[in-house]
Amino acid sequence: MKFNWGTGIAIFLVLFVLSLVAVLVKSFQYDHSLVIDDYYKEDLAYQQHYEKIANEQQSPLSVEIDRKGHQVTIDFPVENKDITGTLQFYKPDNKSLDFSLPVKTDEQNRMIVPTQDLLGGLWRIKVDYTSNNEAFYYEQKIVL
Repeated sequence: MKFNWGTGIAIFLVLFVLSLVAVLVKSFQYDHSLVIDDYYKEDLAYQQHYEKIANEQQSPLSVEIDRKGHQVTIDFPVENKDITGTLQFYKPDNKSLDFSLPVKTDEQNRMIVPTQDLLGGLWRIKVDYTSNNEAFYYEQKIVL
């Protein structure tokens, strides 16, 4: 069976329209959620965030995050007293699993967070804290 040029053009156009419809349907299925809902406000406060990171890097002792079994241990430097702040668990691939905790340390400046109920995979632990009237920020990736 031999096609004439009109039939070839019609088949090409039909396939082209079907591929456009497939791309359109696929784009509606993609999750377009933002990492941060109020990104403009976060961007304006970045200088303060940068200063917290610099304070942490200039400190002789840094926060240490370690995963042992079904818990994550956050060790704050011993010389830091009156530690207040937030600890955020951030899951890059699923915004609905993110959560924050207030920093509550024991007498050894250690905070233990159980992780048995958390979904496995990559997590970023963000520690934003104040000690001795100085602000610090530390972030580390862990895999559960």
